[in-house]
Amino acid sequence: MKTTQTQSPEQIAASAIERILNYITFHPEDRKLNLSSLGRSWTISVRLHQADQPRAVGAKGSHVRALTDLVNRIGRRAAIPISFRLLEPEVGKPERHAPFSGQEDWDHEGVRELASDICNSILKYPVEVTSFDGDDFNSNLEIAADIREPKEAIDDLGLIITPLFNAIGKAQGRLLTVDLHSAQ
Repeated sequence: MKTTQTQSPEQIAASAIERILNYITFHPEDRKLNLSSLGRSWTISVRLHQADQPRAVGAKGSHVRALTDLVNRIGRRAAIPISFRLLEPEVGKPERHAPFSGQEDWDHEGVRELASDICNSILKYPVEVTSFDGDDFNSNLEIAADIREPKEAIDDLGLIITPLFNAIGKAQGRLLTVDLHSAQ
């Protein structure tokens, strides 16, 4: 999602959704992402394999709510309404929920880059993202926002990224904690 000046806000939002789903779902061949417009507003619609639907919805709708808030915030920053819709699956069969399986190796660089890109598409000032691994498959993603960023913006961003990056961590075999704070 490397944001460039040639990408529009709706393209940035669609790219963020695609990259997040690449981490938390397991049937990319059955994923359909559609970006449509009506006037100045945009809608990102996603249809997944039936086995991936629960991963995108999350416990009590936490992931789908965070994805919806993510695209809304990206659009709000550019004063363009962008919405997100998770459509009913048309292919696949449900699979049993697999228990957590810890992994030593995980894509920490890709996850850090995704976190940085998402934060920078929502916040006004650049963020610094670091990660480190602890014991027992625990990892920490530390995001330092610029001190000029309003506390409310940082808190709101935390509500969006925490459930998404927890899900990404679990899919990567890590118990990922997100620490989003203002840089000192």
